[in-house]
Amino acid sequence: MRLFLLVIILLVLSGCSTLYHKNDGLIPEGYSDKKISETEYLITIQTYKKEDWKELLTHLLHRAAEVGMLNNYSFFSITDLKKRKKTESQEGPVTHQSVVVLWPGTSYNVPVTKFYGSKFKIRTLSAIAKYSKKKKENQYQYSVKQVINEFDVR
Repeated sequence: MRLFLLVIILLVLSGCSTLYHKNDGLIPEGYSDKKISETEYLITIQTYKKEDWKELLTHLLHRAAEVGMLNNYSFFSITDLKKRKKTESQEGPVTHQSVVVLWPGTSYNVPVTKFYGSKFKIRTLSAIAKYSKKKKENQYQYSVKQVINEFDVR
């Protein structure tokens, strides 16, 4: 029953998003995964947009289920869930041509340099996904198939 309620809550919160794609390293957005042992992967979801932590968790669970499916596992558990939040600034000059009119019929192109600045709030959610082919007793585990079928994150 707990799993069913969790799945329904996460499904409702998932909504539409463009966040679910591989992190290419150019912008702080998307998922990544790294094998850390035979049955464990570090799964990370990152965004600089306005997705909340619950939406990030939905994406993390979906990616963990995909990794499990790709490696022929049936179940996984999540451990070491970590939230990180930081603010990054980007600044730089932008130069463009501006036309200056001194009197009718006479104008000059003058380069004008302006500086811009933006701040991004980057949220990162990471966890270790531990996989198994059979359900373990006394341990809460997600079903790979159930998560794949019920979480639409694309």
